Amino acid sequence: MVLHRDSDAAVTTFAFVDKVAARQPAILLATGDSTVNGASDTAMSGWVGRTGVRFGQWADMPVMRQQWGVTGTYTAPDSLHTGTGTNQILVRDAGMPGWTTQNVNVWLSSMLSGPTPDLIIHGTGFNDINAGYTPSQYVTYIHSYISAVKARCPGVPIIITTENVANSSSYDAAFNALATDLTGHNLPLTPALQATNITDVYLMDTRQAFGNIWQSALMTDTLHPNAAGYQAEADWIFTILTAGIEPPAGDPPTITTLTIPPFEVGTPYTQTLEATGAEPIEWAITEGEPPDGITFSEAGELSGTPIRFQDFAFKVRASNDAGQDYHDFAGTVRRPVLPFIPTDILKPNLGWHGMWYRIVPRIQIDGQWRNIVPRH
Repeated sequence: MVLHRDSDAAVTTFAFVDKVAARQPAILLATGDSTVNGASDTAMSGWVGRTGVRFGQWADMPVMRQQWGVTGTYTAPDSLHTGTGTNQILVRDAGMPGWTTQNVNVWLSSMLSGPTPDLIIHGTGFNDINAGYTPSQYVTYIHSYISAVKARCPGVPIIITTENVANSSSYDAAFNALATDLTGHNLPLTPALQATNITDVYLMDTRQAFGNIWQSALMTDTLHPNAAGYQAEADWIFTILTAGIEPPAGDPPTITTLTIPPFEVGTPYTQTLEATGAEPIEWAITEGEPPDGITFSEAGELSGTPIRFQDFAFKVRASNDAGQDYHDFAGTVRRPVLPFIPTDILKPNLGWHGMWYRIVPRIQIDGQWRNIVPRH
């Protein structure tokens, strides 16, 4: 569970993060301009795709991507990350180069088509100012965006971002006006992610991912990050969204060793049981006991030397943070296999003072003497 709190907001959770933590199917939708589209990093969809990949790596889940286009439809999913999980994360990138908040609002119904997302992140502002809109107009258009999303996707959390740091102060007034309107605070926000005065709407000060200053090493031009900059932003977003929760536990164990070699009195024995699932896996015997002389370790190894003929039955458990599995083993410890004794070596008769006596070789097994019968 992800918890965020500031002086003006109650504790809240994000279903998208909770689902990924539980390795359930999850959908992230991002709307906005070229920085959402991933200009200069379109192969990964910038911070959008890279954030999805961070979650996929975290939960060992496949990450698929769809990109929205001006035809009003999404592309077929392509893979951004492979994972061993059965369920997948779907990232839907609806960022369009050059678009203002109003442009997004016109096409929003199409962008929201398809499966309901678990989290929506939005980023516009640069093009609003470039188009000559005032900070107050920009804030009004953001409110229109929020209203339209809430009408189409009620209850889905919406995160509005402050984009990224640009090599110009001309955008600062618009983002400060947005922060003041939604949270009552100026930038930079502390904490960087805050609940706003609108239910299910949050403001994330993503400019902080860049240290609140324009850095040439992270930018491809005065406005757009390069691949390193988008990765820095994705890492920052991931850290903010996953604050306060443990990584996913992974797959529970499944015991794959279902039979074991037989035990034999007096013969050294070693057998390691195996199981699939997230490591570390710990082993234990929960019922019964292995044969006398055999021990069982937490690593799943049976070892030792059986000391007597006996029946045995025991149940083992393999467990990790995600769950546990059990399996029963039972059988009989075998007596030693006697060597073949040819009759030309074993002399069954012995002469003694002119008389012949039959010799019956004997061996002691489990405290009892038994005759050895020669084989021909």
